[in-house]
Parts: sequence; C-alpha cells; structure tokens
Amino acid sequence: MRARHALTLTLLASVLIGCADEPPAYLPELDSLHAHPLPTWFDDAKLGIIIHWGPYSVPGWASHEFSPNENLSEGYWAANPYAEWYQNTLRIGGSATAVYHDATWGADVAYEDFGPMFEEQSAGWDASDWARTFAAAGARYAVLTTKHHDGYLLWPSRVRGAPRAAWFSERDLVGEFVNASRAEGLRVGLYYSGGLDWTFTTEPIESYSGFFDTPLGPAYADYVDGHLRELVRRYRPDLIWNDVGSPAEFDRLAFFAHYYNQVPDGVLNNRWAQGGLEVALSVAATEQLARSQLRQTQFDFYGAEYQQVALSGLKFELVRAIGDSFGYNRADAESDAPVLTPLEAIALLVEVASKNGNLSLGVGPRADGSIPEEQLAVLTGLGEWMAVNGVAIHGTRPWIQDAGAATAAGSAAPTARFTTRRTADGDLEELYVFVYDLDVSEPSVRVAGIPAGFVDVRRLDGEVVTASPDASDVAFESPGGFPPGAVTTIALRYR
Repeated sequence: MRARHALTLTLLASVLIGCADEPPAYLPELDSLHAHPLPTWFDDAKLGIIIHWGPYSVPGWASHEFSPNENLSEGYWAANPYAEWYQNTLRIGGSATAVYHDATWGADVAYEDFGPMFEEQSAGWDASDWARTFAAAGARYAVLTTKHHDGYLLWPSRVRGAPRAAWFSERDLVGEFVNASRAEGLRVGLYYSGGLDWTFTTEPIESYSGFFDTPLGPAYADYVDGHLRELVRRYRPDLIWNDVGSPAEFDRLAFFAHYYNQVPDGVLNNRWAQGGLEVALSVAATEQLARSQLRQTQFDFYGAEYQQVALSGLKFELVRAIGDSFGYNRADAESDAPVLTPLEAIALLVEVASKNGNLSLGVGPRADGSIPEEQLAVLTGLGEWMAVNGVAIHGTRPWIQDAGAATAAGSAAPTARFTTRRTADGDLEELYVFVYDLDVSEPSVRVAGIPAGFVDVRRLDGEVVTASPDASDVAFESPGGFPPGAVTTIALRYR
C-alpha cells in the first residue's frame, strides 16, 4: 500500500513539474497576443447588456439638452446627457447638474454622500432578477460596471491606494452579479474605468480634449493593474470592457497576456489607449482605423458608441443605452424623452448583426436595483421578438453585403438586411432576410442582392410566404402582408 501511495505521489509530482515547465500560451508581445482567436461565443452572441450602477444612480439625473454624439458642441460638458457623469458635471459651476443638485439635494450634500445612500438603497437587490430579465431579452452576455469614473468599487477590493477611503461596497455586488448571470447561462463581462478616476482629480473635464488629457501617474497605474488582476483572479470574466484608455505607465501587454493565459476564451475591447494618435483611433468606429490601432496594441473587437457603423471585416460592438444616458436618468420617464422603442431596438440589433457586430444595450437601474419601466418595455419587446426570430440572429454571420434594396408599392424605402448560417465547410445553408420600415401593410416586397439556388422559403412568424426570383431580385408575397411597425424575417434554405 505504501509503495502504491509513493508511486501515486511521484506521478503527481511529475505532472505538476511538467505543468510548471510548460510555457504560457501567450507572451506580452504583439505577435503572440495577435494570435489570440476571437472566441466563437462572442461572435455568436450578437446581443449583450451593459449595466451602469453606482452612487450616481442615487441622484439619477442628467439634462436632455444634448445627445451623446454632440460632445464637440459648445455647452455640452456643462449639460452632459450621461447621468453617470453626475460628479464631473456637478463640479462645473453653473452647470445644468449643479443647478438641479442645489435645488433637489442642497449645496451641502456632496457627491461622496451618495455612496452610503447607494449602499442603503441597494440592500434589497437580487442579482438573479437582472439575470433572468437579460436572458429573457435574448442577451447572451452581460457587463457590469465594477468601477466607473467616480472611482467607487462595486466589490470589496483588497487593493488600496485611492485618495478617498472606504469608497467601495463591503458587499460583493460584482460576485453576486457574476454568479447569478452564469446561473442563467449568460457570459459575464466586467467594465472598468482605466483612464479616468475622479477620486484622483479635483478639476472637472470641460472639453472633449480634456476627456483624454488627465495624466494620473505611476501610482494610479499600479492601482489599475492591481484591480484588473484581482478581478481576473476572483471572477474570471469572459470579457473585460475597459474604458477611456489606460495609464501610460500601465504595462497593458503584460496584463493582456496574463488575462488570456488565465481565461483563454476571454475577450478584450479596444479602449486601452495610452495617448496620442491611438486615442483618436480607439474612439473612431471604422474598420480601417481599428486595423491601424491593432499595429500598436491588441484587442478582440473594436467599439462604436451611439454611432453609425458599416459592414466590417473585423468584429465590432455597438454600445448605446436605451436612452441617452447609460446611468439611470429619472428624466427618461418623461413622455418626450429620447428613449428607444422596442421596434427601434429590434431594428438596431438586426442592423448591427447584419454588419458583423454585436449590440451592447445599456441598462441603467435605479439605486435599489430596479429597472425603470421604459427600459423594461424595450427588453420585453426584444425578448418577444427574439423568441420567434432569434435563430436568424444568434450564431449567424453577415452576408457579403450589409443591405439589399427593398421596394414595395406603397412604402417609399423599406429596409432589407441579411444574416447567414453556413455549413462547416463554409457553404451557404440559410439566408435570413429582414424587412422593415414599411409605411403601410404591403402584400409583397421585392429585395435585391439575394443569391439564386434556394430550395425553400418560410417566414419565421409562421405566416405563409412565397418567393419568385428573377434576374435582379426576389419578390416575396404573403397573404398576411408585411406589416408596418414590425421587423419581418424570411428564411431561405439553400441545402
């Protein structure tokens, strides 16, 4: 018996030694990091949710004067539409937020006072409620802000160094989110503000150039590195969503290699810029600029924020909130607030998926964790449509063009988009055609750009449809009609 135990221990020791001698799969060098393949799960996902939640959710307010893409306009930063920027806008004397804050909370209430309020109000939050809601909407991953620009941590970190003491949650909100999301089959992403932390600064950002010009020094770089490695060690996130760059002293390639070696099918976004030209590249949503940025760094997808996108050979993610603010904005409950309708969200998802992207839809819960009704309506509408049409979204790939010309008798310019499903050999198996933006119900539509050779046609909603191809397009006819106010999906099978 002792001999058998000795043999077992010897074999175990040899295995451990062999593992210790095995070189890491990824090295902190661009050639090595560029060999990291885009994980299939992310390419297949198409729909994610990004959640902004923290002390800024307590006041939960931002002006509707500007839209997010008007950040070069005079007066924008004093009326920032992002409620999660409440602290920065509050620092600007006479700003819309400062006026609101003084009238609502009083000048003697500091932003720091919202931390204990957030902890008190979030005490009854149940992460499983979010996870069920996001999964039912058709999302395949969810991303939580672990630290936004205000520097507040949603987990009890052991990494110290912030100027503001006890500016973190004693309750492990991140851990609860991670566990609940994975229990519902969602992949987990963690957002981290690497380039901004207002606990390290006192002057507000009042211009677009100032947005990227906040040097925080080597101590902050160590702080960021410590946090990111702690997040990887504790939660093994499937996606790390960094924001607003990273400190110049931060060894990002070393961290990327560490992350990939710990989570081989992990995903990194492209917002790790360290100044100069790369900053401009990282916020520009074009394939050409993203490929230029790849010469200097590594990422698995590039991002666009509230921007129009084109069909891309590189994977991208379009991120936007349901309203004009990622954080909760109580003004979004107003009847004229700029909030997506369910149909607009569905059409946006279709457009993004058809162009080789994922849609990351921003949800801003109240401080108590409840999701505002106008946001729930969009998630519910998405879920109902995805329950019928999700096969044409999840796991698909774009067609060789991002849109076909669609025509109908009474509608000026209906929209057509395509996704595909292919065999293991890459042959076209199914082509999905999405038709929407019709003014009135139409009995037929014609769509250009559809390849010949399909052997079957059906509507995913169960309505009868026939297809009549000619030299330039295909006419689809349906007794049930193609209704306005809907996205209709037609599946063409090729084998």
